[in-house]
Amino acid sequence: EGAGELSLDRTKAGDRKGKQISSFAEIEFELSAETPAAAVAGIREAIEKLCAVRPSRQNKLERALTAATSEGRVHAGMPWRESARVMLHSELERLLAYLPMAAAGVDAEGVHGARVSVRRLRAAVRMLRDVLPRRGESLLKELRWFGTVLGPVRDSDVMIPALLERAAGAGVGQDALEPVIHRLQRDARRARERMEKTLRSKRAARLLERLERLVHQTLAHPGPRSAQALETRAASEQAVRRAYRRM
Repeated sequence: EGAGELSLDRTKAGDRKGKQISSFAEIEFELSAETPAAAVAGIREAIEKLCAVRPSRQNKLERALTAATSEGRVHAGMPWRESARVMLHSELERLLAYLPMAAAGVDAEGVHGARVSVRRLRAAVRMLRDVLPRRGESLLKELRWFGTVLGPVRDSDVMIPALLERAAGAGVGQDALEPVIHRLQRDARRARERMEKTLRSKRAARLLERLERLVHQTLAHPGPRSAQALETRAASEQAVRRAYRRM
């Protein structure tokens, strides 16, 4: 009825070698410019009456990444060394998938996803120090640097829309905020320029290469023999206690 376009989207996800690892279908509804957002609830109810569907908290890329990195999930009885490899490999794959999106600048989720993966990699390197090669800890400084480049871009993506939304709720017109918005937009441009330059830098390329090597070295150089035998349940309890004491 002119409210928008309804489609059935079938998606196949493959790994970097082209092997299919999952497939899924979803119903998408794209509103036309004239349709109020409030109409979505009624459209959703109509769809749910026709077939059994459930809302997804993930977009297609996130769902595909979950499938691609879920092989060999970490579990309680897994050796701590193998858990290290799985965790690092999973987050590195996610980071490599999100970075092109971040560089293109067409979707804010690219920067957000890359930033989350960097933070998780930092946490993993700290937590897994018993089974990582010694030089693995030197990555923390580089990961921290990389995160400081992504952070301001993500903050800008969130801050400006949130400010406008709250101002509108308080009855403040956008004209009154023009100086603030102008300053935030200027900061956002500078942050994005810095990020784009960083993503093209040799330093960033070296960091990604080191992370790739680390994933393989967790198998080749397992660390102390006692750490190899530790099950993930026991080892992770120790790691959490250490982190709690530091906090």
